[in-house]
Amino acid sequence: MRVTRQRGRSCAGARVIRDRGVSGMARDAARAGGAAAARPVTRGDRHRARQSLREERKAIRDYERREHQTDDPKLRRTFEHAESEERQHARAFRRHLHRRGGRR
Repeated sequence: MRVTRQRGRSCAGARVIRDRGVSGMARDAARAGGAAAARPVTRGDRHRARQSLREERKAIRDYERREHQTDDPKLRRTFEHAESEERQHARAFRRHLHRRGGRR
C-alpha cells in the first residue's frame, strides 16, 4: 500500500495524507470492517429503496410521455437523456434490493 502526501492542510494545520493505492469504496469497506461487517439493512432502508425505485419509474414514464409529446428534436434528445439517467438510477436501486434480499 503506497501512501503519498497531497498538497493542502486540514483545519488543524496538519498535512493531509491520502492512500492512493486503494479505491475509495475499498477504503471505506476496510474502515467499516469489511463488506460482511456492514450494518444490517433495516425495514426502513428497504422501504426507502423501494419508494425511490417507484419514484424513478414514475420519472421514466413522465420523460417518455414528454418525449413523445414534443416536436422539438433538441428537446426530445434532452428528454431521452434524462430518461436514460433515470433508468440508471432505477437499475441501481433494483441491484441494491436484489443484493440485500429484496422484499421481506
